Amino acid sequence: MKIFLVRHGETNENKYGIMQGHLDSTLNEWGMLQAERIAEKLKEENICAIYCSDLQRAYHTAEIIRKKAFPQSPCYKLHDLRELSIGELEGKKWEKIKDISREEFLKIIQNNGGESIEHFKTRVWNSFIDIIKKHNNGETVLIVTHGGSIKVILQNILKAENLFDKLVVSNGSITRIIAKKLSNGELRFQLEQLNDTSHLEI
Repeated sequence: MKIFLVRHGETNENKYGIMQGHLDSTLNEWGMLQAERIAEKLKEENICAIYCSDLQRAYHTAEIIRKKAFPQSPCYKLHDLRELSIGELEGKKWEKIKDISREEFLKIIQNNGGESIEHFKTRVWNSFIDIIKKHNNGETVLIVTHGGSIKVILQNILKAENLFDKLVVSNGSITRIIAKKLSNGELRFQLEQLNDTSHLEI
C-alpha cells in the first residue's frame, strides 16, 4: 500500500510566524498554488481515497488536489488528524516562546487549555492505522494533514522518539510511505521519500 503524506499549503499564520494548533486558518494565495502543484505532481498516481484533517487549511488543500487530479476519489475529513491543540497560545506569535525549551513549551500548553503530547500522538497514530486497515496492499491513498501530525506518523514508523524536533516538514511537501500488511496481521513500513518540495520550485 502506498501512502502520500502531504502537509497543507501555506497560511498567513505560517507566513508571519503565528501559532495555529486548532486555529481554523485558511490558505493564502501561495498556499492554494502549492496545492495545485501537489495535484500536478501526483496526478499520475492511482489514488483511491483522500483523508484529511477537518481544519480548513488541510481540507481546502485536499479539495484543491482532489478537484484538479482525482475528482472521482472520495475525501474524508477526520478530526483525529488535527494538529496539536495549544490552547490559549493559538493566535500568538512564535517569537514570544522561541527561547524556551520543549519541556517548558509543553507545560505552558497544558497549563493554558491545550492538549497533552501523549494524547496528540496517540490519536494521530490510531487514525493513521485505521486508514491503513481500510485498504488493501495494492491501493494508494493520500493523507493531507499538519506538520506535527506527519512527524508523529514518521516518529512511530522510524521508532525514533527524539526525532520529532529534528524533522522538517514544509508546507506543501510530499512524504511517501509504503505500508505492507503481513499474513500474521503485522504491518511493515518503508519510508521512500521525505519532505519533497521539488514541485514547489519556481
